Amino acid sequence: MGDMGARLRDVEGWFTTEEAVFLEELARGQVCLEIGCYKGRSTLAMALVAEKVLCVDHFHPAYMGQGYDAEAESILPEFMANLAEWLQKIEVHEARSEDLIDHDWPELGLLFLDGGHDEELIKDVAFYHHLKVGGYIAFHDCQWHTVSAVIEHVLLPLGIWEKREDVSRETFCVFRRVA
Repeated sequence: MGDMGARLRDVEGWFTTEEAVFLEELARGQVCLEIGCYKGRSTLAMALVAEKVLCVDHFHPAYMGQGYDAEAESILPEFMANLAEWLQKIEVHEARSEDLIDHDWPELGLLFLDGGHDEELIKDVAFYHHLKVGGYIAFHDCQWHTVSAVIEHVLLPLGIWEKREDVSRETFCVFRRVA
């Protein structure tokens, strides 16, 4: 964790070092799509080991990184500065995720959802159809009622998921696509 802690030290956000180490494990060797990047802490965790990290965020936080405010100052320049060393492995899409659901994404090994934690998340789950069989969908903040409700009522009824039971972090829920 020491190396990860050093990498994340100067990047503002709520993502802990322990969470970053776990996300790094999921991202190893994968093409990853991250929805909700804020200033890049989680992106940085994946960038070192992933084949590629595709980032989707509107970069106009309404309040502490949550929600969207078209009038808010963009945090994209800070995100780019935080990831400057890894930009060759990162593809940034400054947009609301719902506008990119039908984008021609490559086959994904990891879909990491940490954008909106309400109705937005329901739309973000639809990105799963870009995920290869055997790939993972990971939710951050699954201790939030709204996130756990989306998992229970939107994701699991699809019947194509196997929960990764070895995940002992209450903030993460991880599922492997089996069909």
